[in-house]
Amino acid sequence: TAISQDRHQGVIEKQIQGENIIVISGQPYLIDHKTIIHGMVKRGETGPLLSIGSSLSFKLEKGNIGSIQRISEGWL
Repeated sequence: TAISQDRHQGVIEKQIQGENIIVISGQPYLIDHKTIIHGMVKRGETGPLLSIGSSLSFKLEKGNIGSIQRISEGWL
């Protein structure tokens, strides 16, 4: 769901370990060690570990090319 032109929001449904992919409101997104998440977040080897069921407001990487967009920054 878009909350502004460049910011989106949704509920984290799952995180696929080892693939750097999270699913937010049915849509997969890439999240990695370059992704900045504001709030209390555990760090894994490849990036932040997020809690299932949490609401996340996020920005997507500009100029992202590919089938899965990368989250550049997020707020729990």
